[in-house]
Amino acid sequence: MKNILKCAENICMSQPVLEDMEKIFTDFKIIVLKKDHQALGILFKARKPKKYVSADLSHIALYSMVLGSKTMDVPSVKSMPFIRRFTLRLLRSKVHGLLPRTLVNRLERLCLC
Repeated sequence: MKNILKCAENICMSQPVLEDMEKIFTDFKIIVLKKDHQALGILFKARKPKKYVSADLSHIALYSMVLGSKTMDVPSVKSMPFIRRFTLRLLRSKVHGLLPRTLVNRLERLCLC
């Protein structure tokens, strides 16, 4: 569950994200699920029932960091839009250290949202 919450912190938060979390955790008793107004993310607390039956998640489109949008499939890096692929390469290159920090921050936000 920590991995899911970590991923949710990295994407642009909106109402559909809360709805997606409700769909993903239909097999749990959700105690708290709301936007975190202090940080980019959500507050989530759930309890696994004693008679747990895993929910079918095959019909839920999840956010893809590769595509920058929701998808039902697991995309390859080749499917990534050019601007996203170029920005990620730039951020991982040696040139990264030469760029102004404000530009780097904006490029990181561009890639994550």
